[in-house]
Amino acid sequence: MRSINRGPWPTENNGRRVSFSNYRHAKVKLFKRIGDYCSYCERRGDLHVEHVVPKSKVPELETEWGNFLLGCVNCNSNKLEKNQSRRGYIWPDCGNTFGAFVYSVGGQVRVNDSLSKGEYKKAYALFNLVGLGKAGTDTDRRRHKRREAWDLAVKVSSIDYRRKASGIGCRACKINWLLQCLDGRVQ
Repeated sequence: MRSINRGPWPTENNGRRVSFSNYRHAKVKLFKRIGDYCSYCERRGDLHVEHVVPKSKVPELETEWGNFLLGCVNCNSNKLEKNQSRRGYIWPDCGNTFGAFVYSVGGQVRVNDSLSKGEYKKAYALFNLVGLGKAGTDTDRRRHKRREAWDLAVKVSSIDYRRKASGIGCRACKINWLLQCLDGRVQ
């Protein structure tokens, strides 16, 4: 799970804070700041504005920029309204979540055993909160998507991309070619 830098509250050209009278309006700004990835499982596409602290638990945080992340339908529906606050969890926007989890063959995720006891407890709490350890099902495709990404990474790493890309002229073209490999558009 990569760490997220949402950045400061977005501002208008006149320097005033952007008003999110409806939290859904923050989606475009979040995409620009943190990318088209679920903040928890890193799945792409079909994302929604997710409230770190559920809006039903603390209504005054419903339109607060600092309470927004992007979540896929599976992470968001697993999380629901289970947490009362940020306490007791490691969050992607304010913790080292990159080192908190270990990804392995088959799309499996587990909490990193080398964390301190306190950090392990927080990482494990988030792991369970969003259901990262769940086996893939017809409706929960996160593990399947991680498996596809893992297999693609293995495939791409076995390609001698320097040789294949050497016939491509400019550096930007080579980078574009590599990105197409990662998206599965180049075999």
